[in-house]
Amino acid sequence: MQPFSRDQQPERLTAAEAISRLQPGWRVALSGNAATPTPLLRELMNQGERLRGTELYSVLLMGDNPFPDEGSPFIRRALFMGPHDRRAYGKGQVDYIPVFLKDIPELFYSGRLPLDAAIVHVSPPDESGFVSFGTEIVGAQAAARMAPFVIALVNPQMPRMYGDCHLHISEIDVIVEDDFALPSVAAHDLSAEERLIGGHIADLVEDGDTIQIGIGAIPDAALAAMEGKGPGHAHRADQHLGDARGGGRDHHRTAQDRAPWAHSRHAGAGHA
Repeated sequence: MQPFSRDQQPERLTAAEAISRLQPGWRVALSGNAATPTPLLRELMNQGERLRGTELYSVLLMGDNPFPDEGSPFIRRALFMGPHDRRAYGKGQVDYIPVFLKDIPELFYSGRLPLDAAIVHVSPPDESGFVSFGTEIVGAQAAARMAPFVIALVNPQMPRMYGDCHLHISEIDVIVEDDFALPSVAAHDLSAEERLIGGHIADLVEDGDTIQIGIGAIPDAALAAMEGKGPGHAHRADQHLGDARGGGRDHHRTAQDRAPWAHSRHAGAGHA
């Protein structure tokens, strides 16, 4: 972990100025999912020739992906394969590192994946100087704490979350300020078959149970069928909010009755 003083203040630069601080051949971690730092990815490509040979480590990158499927100047290492990554992987442009999501932070903390820089997407700081990683904490916090150089894209549309998902502003070297909507996923209409399977799953869940929920149509259908069940605990690796679950949580319950939800990623559903 890099030493820091709470008196340190980051520089405030443009995207071009911030990316110009990176050096060719560095190992750079990128935040991903709904916290994909899209403006800084575009600037990486703008300076791609200067940064040729730089290694980029990422999980799922959402939104507009500026990296080409062929002829990229970067060496890309994917810790989670998304659609863009799979196409580029098929053309030899991406290396895949198989790893459980829960183990990604330890790769950075242990030094097995040493970093020179991290590019993260965060909320504005609070009155105590802490930014929130918001929608994605899979490996971004560990990368930011271990990298000697940290660029933070500060976006007022990044929601502030609670729990161990913060970084003090003194741990950031450069801030780039921007204001844009977070990337989202397309809303998915559940089929009759998916709803039927989800209903069978929901029948197995008792009021107050603790459940772990995966990604995809069947988990979404099961959550939709659980609407109205009593308070419990839900742990989800990837939480898609506002989709076809029919509301999911009952926000009319009292604070004491509401079920705690623990997430490592959030992604909103886009509607036409």
